[in-house]
Amino acid sequence: MAFPTDMTGTPPGCSGASFLAGIRDASGMFFGALLFGILFGSAASVAGLDMGQTVAMSAFIFAGTAQFATLALWSDQMPYFAILISAAMVTSRLTLMGLSLGPTIRGLSGPLRLPAIFVINDAAWALTLQAKSIPNKSAYYLGVSAPMYVIWVAATAVGVFSAGLFDPVTAKSLAFAGIVFLSILVGVVVRGVDAPRAPLAVSAAVGIALDGVIEPGAAVLVAVAAGAVTALASEVMRDAR
Repeated sequence: MAFPTDMTGTPPGCSGASFLAGIRDASGMFFGALLFGILFGSAASVAGLDMGQTVAMSAFIFAGTAQFATLALWSDQMPYFAILISAAMVTSRLTLMGLSLGPTIRGLSGPLRLPAIFVINDAAWALTLQAKSIPNKSAYYLGVSAPMYVIWVAATAVGVFSAGLFDPVTAKSLAFAGIVFLSILVGVVVRGVDAPRAPLAVSAAVGIALDGVIEPGAAVLVAVAAGAVTALASEVMRDAR
């Protein structure tokens, strides 16, 4: 697969090497994605989802925390609003991640940009921001995120066939544990990342200010929105300069 030059004018010949570097650096995280994909597929099957529904959820959502949160609320009488709020809360960080990856994604050709936005994940964000010496960060980002997506979807399908290994109570417990573990993993992965500080600071300040004033879920969403606006404003000011 050939990739265009990135925004720094990197020669196209560097794209393949950068893509492979992304695969190499993320290889240790692929195993974790494989294990949790299998776990999600198994838990989803026990919860009543069939193969098509389970794989479609992974293929069209591709957000482990949101999928585990949705699974924990799955029932005959679906609480759609609660699922929407839960998914929005646990994936809200992706908004800020996407904004900080803006220059990298803009380095891709038009047809690749939307898929690149869709496959944003914690590992790709952290590793791409840390990759200071990579000549083509756009290709490097795809080297991390594209295999992660393929592994997650494939592992989900494998997990459906492994559903018999877990009884319903254990499956529900593991689904909740998946949310907790992935949340911890986010913190571990992003340590030391040289990310923009202003959006994170604004989000934290708004979240603290709204604590006890409005519902916790709404406070999180407003805080993330404030951080996103700050990140967008910073990008506009940077481009203007």
